Amino acid sequence: MASYFKRVFKPKYREYLHAIPGKKKISDCFKLLWNLIKPNAVTYPDVVVVLTTYCSLKCAKCNNLMPCYKEPYHIPAEEVLRDIDLLLSHTDICVKLELLGGEPFIYPELGEVIDGVRDYKNVMCVAFTTNATVIPGDEILRKIASLRNKKIVISDYGDR
Repeated sequence: MASYFKRVFKPKYREYLHAIPGKKKISDCFKLLWNLIKPNAVTYPDVVVVLTTYCSLKCAKCNNLMPCYKEPYHIPAEEVLRDIDLLLSHTDICVKLELLGGEPFIYPELGEVIDGVRDYKNVMCVAFTTNATVIPGDEILRKIASLRNKKIVISDYGDR
């Protein structure tokens, strides 16, 4: 049991503490705990979904290698949502669903994707990773605000 605690429980719980912004709900804690001890439960601490390879910067140390794309492209929202649904329909808990790119706030169908992920009860937090060079419009900000748990992460890879 000690091995399970160190190998499985502790890393997932740590991810939960860092992924969910602000005050933690006791019901979410119990939900996560149950899915960590339930036999055959499928729990993902972090699912990353790339929406676009377009970016507003050309960072030399880009973690996602976006400057290497000679012809950047947007992934259609229908395809993104289909893939998310396929994964989450076979998942008990997803601690953090991270939407990124490139730059997610350049993605023209971001509102549609936000609407599509809003009602998943098995997603504890939706995160957006941005370089903070593009300010989303009011409609996108309202949609992000309507998410139950949301997190905006500003990435910084140093010099361009």
